[in-house]
Amino acid sequence: MMPLLTSFGFYRFTNRIFAKVVEDVLQVVMVDLSRRGNRWFGIEYASLCLFRPRDTLPLRPGGRLFRNTPPSTFWQQIFWIKGRQTGFPGACIQEASASMTVLVEIFQTQALPFFSKTGSVSGLCLQLEKEQWGSEHHLNFEIGCCLAKLHRLSEAERCLRKAAKLYEQDGREWCEIEVGRIRSLLTAIETGKTDELLDQWIEHSVTELGLRSLLVAQQLAPVIDPALRGCGRV
Repeated sequence: MMPLLTSFGFYRFTNRIFAKVVEDVLQVVMVDLSRRGNRWFGIEYASLCLFRPRDTLPLRPGGRLFRNTPPSTFWQQIFWIKGRQTGFPGACIQEASASMTVLVEIFQTQALPFFSKTGSVSGLCLQLEKEQWGSEHHLNFEIGCCLAKLHRLSEAERCLRKAAKLYEQDGREWCEIEVGRIRSLLTAIETGKTDELLDQWIEHSVTELGLRSLLVAQQLAPVIDPALRGCGRV
């Protein structure tokens, strides 16, 4: 699968994560290994903005590659979630190779359209506005940051104030940090320093997530002929 990911501009970020940055949006593909000791695995994907300060790497908005084949074995039943087969066997070379053949096709029909839609700040914002998260404070903060980046400032303020209120209601210790960040962004909007603060937050995210080498690799990469994308020839 690595040749396919490389052909679409992804770079190896860690042993299990491939990533690229487009318009201050980080797009990620992660191999999720089963913790059950059965050598099954899944593929998760996500897009997230870097101008919302990141200390960790959340995989949302995004999804997990799946197929609709009904389970016929015990392990297939374990990974059968909401009518979707989300796990793939990889106990031996033959199994892993067969799984990757299937995943390459699935990736192009499931993940690539998502990455295409969320490969810009405006596209990511539209996707976030369609999302439903249990952690509504995080979702509103994400949307607020996107709206601020797009200079839709009155809308951004509404989302940010809602997020701050929800964080305060949550009351856990880490929520104070997020409330402080939101207040900083609201102040930046009021004083005309929105872009300056968001640039600082991008720098924070790049540093905390260790993305510096990835960005350097992207800057040094040759331009890929669009006709070759997905062909495994680059």
